Amino acid sequence: MDRVIRLTTRVSPEIEMKGLYAMKAISFVVCTLVAVLAVSPAPAGEAPDAAPVAGPLPAIPNTPAAVEGLVYASKFTLEEGFTYYWFNAGTGEGCQERLTVDSGWLLVLKVDPKFVAPRQLAQPVLYVGDMTAERLNIGYRSGHVVAIVPGDVDLKTAPIYFGTPDLPERVDSEKAAAELNNATAAEIRPFSDDAVESANRRGGDTRSFQNKAEMLQLVVDLLKQYSPMEKELIATLVPTPVSAD
Repeated sequence: MDRVIRLTTRVSPEIEMKGLYAMKAISFVVCTLVAVLAVSPAPAGEAPDAAPVAGPLPAIPNTPAAVEGLVYASKFTLEEGFTYYWFNAGTGEGCQERLTVDSGWLLVLKVDPKFVAPRQLAQPVLYVGDMTAERLNIGYRSGHVVAIVPGDVDLKTAPIYFGTPDLPERVDSEKAAAELNNATAAEIRPFSDDAVESANRRGGDTRSFQNKAEMLQLVVDLLKQYSPMEKELIATLVPTPVSAD
C-alpha cells in the first residue's frame, strides 16, 4: 500500500492533536502518556465538550472488531504536508520515525461507542488495512468518528477495524501487519463495493487544501452533521476572525 513519500525522525516528539485532543506529550524513552483532561472521552483523556458518562464505563470489547459502517469518504491532497504521529515508521529497535502526510482519505465511520469510551489507558486502535487512522473526534455519544488515513489506501480491499488496545503512535509496520492478519483471521472483510462507492459519492471529488489546518474546516462541517454534540471541539476548530486595525 502506498502511504507517503517523506519521513521525518524525532527522538522524543511532542504530539499535538488538533481540536479534540488538547495536547499529548509522549516520551518514548519511558513510554509515559500525559494528557490534558476535561470531561469527555479521547484516546488519552477526556475532551471538554461532551457530557460526562453516567455510571461505570463499558468494558473494553474484544478485538479485532469491524467498524459498523463507512459513511463518508473523501480523498485529499495537501500542498504542505504534516507530521503523522499516529504511526511509527521506524524499522530499527528503538527507532522512532514519523511519516509526512500530503495525501490520504478523510473518513466518517459509524462505530460501536464502547470502542471509543473514555478511558485513562490504552484504547482499541483504529486501523484501515495495515495503517493506523488518526481519530479527529471522540464519537462516544454520536457513534460517529471522523478520521484521517494517510496514503493511497484502496477502501475496497482494506478492512476497517479496531485492533488490540495500544497507543497508536507506538504501532509500527510489524505490529500493524500482525493486526491485519488477526482481522483477516477473524473474517473481518472490507466494505462492499456499493458501500464504498456510496461513501465516495458523499465525499465527492478529491479535495485539495493548503495544509491540514485548512482541511480541518471541512472536518468542522462533518462534525456539525455527524457529531453535533461536540460543540466545544467544533468551536475550537472554527477560525477566529481577525479584525482590521
